[in-house]
Amino acid sequence: MSSSSLDPLVHVTVSQAVSGRSSCQVCKEKIPDKSMRVGLPGKNNGISCTKWCKPDCFAASIFVFDYAPTGRARCSLSGREIAKGELRLLARKLNCQGKVATNIIYHPPAAAGIVQEVLAHCTGGASVASICEQIEDTRARAWARDAISGVPVTARPVPMDPHAADEAKPPK
Repeated sequence: MSSSSLDPLVHVTVSQAVSGRSSCQVCKEKIPDKSMRVGLPGKNNGISCTKWCKPDCFAASIFVFDYAPTGRARCSLSGREIAKGELRLLARKLNCQGKVATNIIYHPPAAAGIVQEVLAHCTGGASVASICEQIEDTRARAWARDAISGVPVTARPVPMDPHAADEAKPPK
């Protein structure tokens, strides 16, 4: 069995299915025996468990970019503070009903290893570009694409929410 723990803080895990009994938390289909799967820790009736997804479902539905609504968050990997309005990557943890229970927050460059490990096992066309396509601003999309691809982006400013500047202006 191949298994790697990508993030010791939140235990994102990529491993080979040991049976055909687990179901994808996104599409609800069974994950075939010996196929690759991605897991996040979760709870079911108060008991710790792993919530499994097919790699393509994980890349398409669990990874989401958004702009930080407050300045209180830190990256789960690096511990770096994420400023209000700053672009961030979320890994959405789902509950048993398939609703978002909580988010694991990442500064995009810190999550490059996790993203690349998941994408290495995708077979349905999931890619860095498909994860980033939800970002409307083209410069922010290019920065995010480079950041989660492992391209150094430290010399470039982190994209900020273009709507935050509008909200900061006093009404006329």
